[in-house]
Amino acid sequence: MPRNYREPEYRRRIRQQAEHNQQRADDERHRAAESVDIEKIVVAINTIDEKYDRETHKEHTRKKWDRRWEVMGVIGLWGAAIVGVAAVWVGNSDSERQRKVMQGQLVSMQSASQQTDRTIAALTAQANVMRGQLDEMEITRRPWVTATFGAGPLTMSDGSVSLPTTIILRNTGQTPAISVHLDGEGYAIFVPDIAAKTATICARAGRGLPGGSVFPGDTPTLRYTFEIPKTRLDNLWKEDPKLRSFIFPLLIVCIAYTEFGQPTIHHTPFMFEYRTNNMRGLRTTDMPIQPQYMAFIETFLGGIPPD
Repeated sequence: MPRNYREPEYRRRIRQQAEHNQQRADDERHRAAESVDIEKIVVAINTIDEKYDRETHKEHTRKKWDRRWEVMGVIGLWGAAIVGVAAVWVGNSDSERQRKVMQGQLVSMQSASQQTDRTIAALTAQANVMRGQLDEMEITRRPWVTATFGAGPLTMSDGSVSLPTTIILRNTGQTPAISVHLDGEGYAIFVPDIAAKTATICARAGRGLPGGSVFPGDTPTLRYTFEIPKTRLDNLWKEDPKLRSFIFPLLIVCIAYTEFGQPTIHHTPFMFEYRTNNMRGLRTTDMPIQPQYMAFIETFLGGIPPD
């Protein structure tokens, strides 16, 4: 358009009017847009407020129920405690009654036990009396074998000392003694374990020298020769050479027998010392020694009783 061009007035007014209308339209659109934004903001704020109210209501409701549950839990705990106390009280009452019942039963049982003990004691006493009576009857009825011994001349042969002995058996009981046997040994000196030696001889006597049967009142006579072995003499003189040719003779004899119909073997042991001039020692060089020159003495030192 040329510089010197001049716009007509009507056009200028139309253009200004158009610009003015355009400005008003833009302002209206701007205000409408702002209004819409404000409404959106208000709606959003209302929505947030409603959500907050709902959440607040829910929270309040939840807290109210939580409190109710807490109250109900406390009430339940108190109820359980009351029930437990009642159960304990009832249990204690029942236990007390049961304890009293059991104590009564225990007293009754103790009384019955004491009565039983007294009865057993009485029966035991009666049984002991009867057993004593039976033992006494058995003792007076059973055979009792004893003997009288006599020494023969002491002689020495092949280094051993012979001890000839006369034995007169006697049965002082009231029933026959059967399977009578005897055994014996001679020693050069008193031995410290004499009881054990005697028990060994008695254990062997049941299979020893036969003596037959001995009835009450009978007095059968037996003659046996025992000996002191050479080994025992040598051992004595080896231990103490100053005692050579000296001995201190000791004879142990045991009689074994049974009662008719009874398996028990009874024993009667004897022990004798040989002395000259009331002295224990004998000289083997003086042998043979006749009975009238020596003493044959029964001794019980360290022996065992008859059974």
